[in-house]
Amino acid sequence: MLKFLQKNKACLILFSTLFLGFANLASALEVTNGPCSNSDNLGQCVVNIFDWGIGIAAIIASVSFAIGAVTFMLSGDSGERSSSGKDRMKGAVLGLVLLGASFLIMKTINPILVNPDIDSLDEVELETPPRTPGIYFYPDASCDKTSLYYSNTSLENIGAEVNGIEIVNDLGYKYGVVLHKTPGLGEGGDCLEPILDEGCHSTDNFYGAIDIFSINPKPITSGTGVEFYSEAHGLDKGSRGGHYLIKAEDMTGDEGTPGLKDFEWDGSINDIQKQECPDFKTCPGSMDVKGSFFVAVYSDSKEGGLYCQTFTDKVAEFNAEPVVHDGDSEITKVTIFPTN
Repeated sequence: MLKFLQKNKACLILFSTLFLGFANLASALEVTNGPCSNSDNLGQCVVNIFDWGIGIAAIIASVSFAIGAVTFMLSGDSGERSSSGKDRMKGAVLGLVLLGASFLIMKTINPILVNPDIDSLDEVELETPPRTPGIYFYPDASCDKTSLYYSNTSLENIGAEVNGIEIVNDLGYKYGVVLHKTPGLGEGGDCLEPILDEGCHSTDNFYGAIDIFSINPKPITSGTGVEFYSEAHGLDKGSRGGHYLIKAEDMTGDEGTPGLKDFEWDGSINDIQKQECPDFKTCPGSMDVKGSFFVAVYSDSKEGGLYCQTFTDKVAEFNAEPVVHDGDSEITKVTIFPTN
């Protein structure tokens, strides 16, 4: 074959030119603007780089073959130059054979590695990190703007700039709040009923104090319960007078447990006293909080809304506490929540 080509130098030149031109044409289709010029994802880019590398290798092999062919043709009587030209052509052909073999091996292992039509990788939307459970405060009632601040404990004053609150819960914590119209947690005043639903809520201009409590889904672990007495300091006097206990084990659900019941009586209590103080609604004497509980005591407000005071600890004498509006109305509701 080589003798034929050496004797027919015109054919050899034509063969080399066509071989080199074909390789350049094939490679130019892939590498004109770089391996990743038209790719939309990393996978396609890697495939393009592989194709681009094959094209460059083919060009190098073609150039080497052409140089070897020219050297061989111009070797004349020089055996050394003739041998060098033949070796270069053999090496170029061997390189192309190895290049083709590597392509076939890669395709056999995994066709995706050499498939330029590989599908784009699916876009994966990153999950938003979970928000910290608690209460978020907003300047707007719809909670669409950036929150002003966050808290998971009661506050003496939330500020007049707050018009919306957002309750954020998780599996371990369900929060509830009571909004007060005036600042200060130690004083009674106009307030709203407990807000328990997760999500955004308008403050309705109740931007004073706020009670924040986390409801315990297992009330029995909060303590014994809350006991009410008809007499001031009844918790210190034991069973004398009227009393009743709201047990933690009876606090089911997370909407709050009613705390108004008829008194139970121990000892020799005359009927007149029993008639005058039938329940805690008419005779709020004292209260013993036996564990971790949030107690909201409501009465009617002169302005037509609700008046309330909240407690998390025992009360020795309710007459000394602002549980009713100016002392001119009676207690209308008591709600208890077991807390974490």
